[in-house]
Amino acid sequence: MENADNLSKDEKPPGHFERENMLNLVWVLGLPLMLLPVAVIMPNVLRHPAGSGLISVVLCVMGFALFSLAKFSQFRQKRYFTFGSAGMSPQDRILYRCGYALMTFAAAIALCLLFAAKVVPRPG
Repeated sequence: MENADNLSKDEKPPGHFERENMLNLVWVLGLPLMLLPVAVIMPNVLRHPAGSGLISVVLCVMGFALFSLAKFSQFRQKRYFTFGSAGMSPQDRILYRCGYALMTFAAAIALCLLFAAKVVPRPG
């Protein structure tokens, strides 16, 4: 407490990370990190488009099932319009985040399929 009282208004405590710095970090690293899965997925989508479409649908259904399981606990508590995982138990938070991760990965595969349809020339 004494240490915090001795700091001037302009001086930041040790280990303080400003919000603007975090936004810059996300901005600089965000695009390469988003394109990395696309670079891994795209060659497989070009080789096996039908299998990739099936995998995308299965992952989306599995993700939605996990997401729904996590949200049912909120519905039982009569919280119908909630956003995020703040009011969930730790187990439900894991289900919620895994569900979103699976649905996001399925969306990435679906987008790669969409772009692959434009890349591969169709006969005729």
